[in-house]
This record gives sequence, structure tokens and C-alpha cells, in this order.
Amino acid sequence: PFEGAVTAMFSEYVVLYGRIAVWTTATTPPQMTVDEATSLSEHAMTFIENFVRPILGEVHTPKIHKLLRHILGAIK
Repeated sequence: PFEGAVTAMFSEYVVLYGRIAVWTTATTPPQMTVDEATSLSEHAMTFIENFVRPILGEVHTPKIHKLLRHILGAIK
């Protein structure tokens, strides 16, 4: 069902954002290795391919976080 898909999308977004936040919320972020950057990039691409495109269609914006923050209101 659509509601389950949207819930899964938000859940996966939380996991992805948690990984990104390590580098964006620290005053002195830890060094990111090439392997970590590759893994994060693959996770983000998988998120777009498996959740965003199937649920929202083709989205032409780099601001996915803003889109997801406002989608709940749009669905309601």
C-alpha cells in the first residue's frame, strides 16, 4: 500500500540523513575515507532509485531533503 511505501521512504531517509549528519553537524567533522564516501554515495543513489522515483516519480532537484520535509503535508 502507498502509506507503507511512504513510511518506508521516510524511515530510509532517516537512516541516510543520520549517516550524512555525522559530517554536517559536527564543528570538527571526522575525516571521511574514500570507502565511506563511496558507500554514502551508493546509499543515496539507492534511496533515490528505490524510494523517491517509484513513489514521487522523476524528481529534478538536488534538494531531496526539502522535498521530503514537505511531502507529508502535501499527502495530508
